[in-house]
Amino acid sequence: MAITFKIAARTLRHLGAELITSEEMALNELIKNAFDAKSPRVKIEINYPANLKKLESLIKLILSGQVFPEDAKNSLKECCKDYYKDEEDINFFIEEIYELFIKIFNTQEECAKVLEEIKNKYYSIIITDTGYGMKKTTLENVFLTIGTNSKLNKLNHLEERPLLGEKGIGRLSMMRLGNKSIVQSKTLEEKSLNQISFNWEDFNNPNLFLEDIKIESKTLNNKDNIEQGTTIIISEITNDWNLNKTEKFVKEYIQRLKRPFSKSKFSFPIDILQNKKRLAVKPLPKWLKEIAEFHAEYTFSPSESEENYTILRRELKWKDTVSNEIRDWPKNSFVDQIETNNLLANRLGKFTINILWYNRANIKPLNQLEFNVKTIKNELNYWVGGFSIYRDGFRIGFTGGLNDDWLKMDRGALTSQGFTFNRYQTIAEISISKRENPNLIDSANRQALLENNEFHLLTDILNKVIIPDIKGHINDYRELQEAIVLDSIEKNITTIEKSHQKSDSDLANIEKTLEKKEEKEIIKNARSIMKDQYELLEELHVKLQQTSAQHTEILELANLGQMADIISHELGRITENTVMLLDRLKNKDHKESDTDEIMLELRSQIIATEKRIKSIDLFSPKTRQRKEFYDITAQLRTLLYGYEPKFKRHNVQYCLTVDNNKDLIPVKVKMVRGLVTQIIENILTNSVYWLQKGLISGDNIRKIDIDIDSVAKTISIRDNGPGIAPEHIVDIFKPYFTNRKNGKGLGLYIASQIAEYHGARLYLDNLKEEDNRLRTFIIELPQEK
Repeated sequence: MAITFKIAARTLRHLGAELITSEEMALNELIKNAFDAKSPRVKIEINYPANLKKLESLIKLILSGQVFPEDAKNSLKECCKDYYKDEEDINFFIEEIYELFIKIFNTQEECAKVLEEIKNKYYSIIITDTGYGMKKTTLENVFLTIGTNSKLNKLNHLEERPLLGEKGIGRLSMMRLGNKSIVQSKTLEEKSLNQISFNWEDFNNPNLFLEDIKIESKTLNNKDNIEQGTTIIISEITNDWNLNKTEKFVKEYIQRLKRPFSKSKFSFPIDILQNKKRLAVKPLPKWLKEIAEFHAEYTFSPSESEENYTILRRELKWKDTVSNEIRDWPKNSFVDQIETNNLLANRLGKFTINILWYNRANIKPLNQLEFNVKTIKNELNYWVGGFSIYRDGFRIGFTGGLNDDWLKMDRGALTSQGFTFNRYQTIAEISISKRENPNLIDSANRQALLENNEFHLLTDILNKVIIPDIKGHINDYRELQEAIVLDSIEKNITTIEKSHQKSDSDLANIEKTLEKKEEKEIIKNARSIMKDQYELLEELHVKLQQTSAQHTEILELANLGQMADIISHELGRITENTVMLLDRLKNKDHKESDTDEIMLELRSQIIATEKRIKSIDLFSPKTRQRKEFYDITAQLRTLLYGYEPKFKRHNVQYCLTVDNNKDLIPVKVKMVRGLVTQIIENILTNSVYWLQKGLISGDNIRKIDIDIDSVAKTISIRDNGPGIAPEHIVDIFKPYFTNRKNGKGLGLYIASQIAEYHGARLYLDNLKEEDNRLRTFIIELPQEK
């Protein structure tokens, strides 16, 4: 006698838990069901006004007399803030619950009964579509059949809108979200609603088989005049749904459900409501695409008829460039490279890959009012994750998320920044379709692709061709930038060495001509200072060679270059004055008072130079990462004192204030002193340079004003020079952008990187002055922690 398997009822719960692994996936399945039903859109209403455990606790406290209804009302209102976008939306729910609080306070009604009443009325997840709906027989005979292929029988997906689900597991999603479900559906030709109800708790009974559990089916009057569609009402919600959880679900999953790089030809809006308030579902922002370091598109196009055709083409465009860099892979060399054959390539089918790559160490603010670096990185976090797979415009599972390294792309370096190709800095999509790629098959739970031969070929193409190609581009670009910086530094060091030799020779000649002991002492001090600087330069040269050999980040190299600039400046300044002194002393008509004046100037420069050497030592590569609490007001006062000779030479007046007051109160910060010096000096040096080029109309005195805001923790630096055009508000912080003749364009770039390292921010204030120019730099200091 033949016998058959019997299936325990709880097997269905186990199956659902295995296939539908999260609430996000459950909602995803129900969304796909609406799409497959040809609904023009789908609406998900999450009704969850307060934490149920806290609400139950309040009810018990009221019943025990420990809390009065009015106090419970206030406590509940505070609790509801985590579940609503606006406080005013809380009031309706609170007032109704308050009446219930009074009722149970007076009647001492059972807590469980009251809580059940609240849950039935206020707590639910409702999914609504206006698709073709289901007849009563379909609900009873098809919808209740797990694994049915009814969709494939009903639709020809090659001719109509593609099917997203065909495995018949979507109905298991309901039990993942709540313990009770009602499905109501209506077709266009019917007048009444068809309804079936589920109590998933029944399936937990270990003594029941599937055939023992009866599902209630009925026909209802269509009192709301619904034309067609399906509504799923889920109650007895399993887990808490606060606003933060729903918003996270929208940003991390719903926003990425559809292809980010191009609009699907199938428009399918998804409406998400939390307690009647709609949450925004936004596409990949246009500005986020624009700030990527590059956009690459790969097209894989196998062919059965051609001989040695182009099977793979790449078009890559770097930011701020005009043309694409194109590369073609001929079929013969391509199949040899990945050790495959043309037959398998044809079975894989045509697909495209789009990649946006970001250098997180080089992200700059776009708009001073909206898009600062923190805002940009926060938005980027919702989209990065490597290669997402999209079939017919919709994402497969959570592929391409930071928690799903299906390609095994990162090996212990997920959050590396800079010139690194990893998921943390990459937004990428693989676009496939049922028509072109029928052999790329979804796994049973539709979270990934089955690992068949075609899937392995896809991963080989990514790992052996595309990713190495991308990494090669990034490395080539990095090496180019390093070469530019290294060349600049090497040239600078050569100039410094010559400058030192000449200055020391000039000073030695001057020392021979002087008779006064104190004058000879000044020259000896000058030569000693120069020797110290030259030794520092030698250390710098060694560090530079080590840095180059270790392929250190551009910022480190650029920092060394900035140090070389500072040393060059100091040596150059002493050289300039020693040459002038030597020329005057050679002049037989010179007065003794002239020598005294020059010697006094040289003495003041020596004092300033000593301060500068200490500053350089503080932000040398050995110690530049050491943060400390200190008074930045005192630092600026000392720094400006060191700059006084330069200001005097160029007829520049300066004013330092704190809160627009000359009473210079201390302002504490936790930063690296020397690096802060580098930021300030870069701005001051630029100001002095541009003040020589012109003044704002109506002014005749060159001025630099520095104000520290002790409350907002900002430093404002403004000069009355020619100013900066508003269109360059962002460009001036890009590497190698400069308006100065023979300028390297690294100063402000380095300064902004240093600020970011401290959790600070450097930007140009976007407030235009009367002549439509910008003149004020703002340094937002890090807040104390």
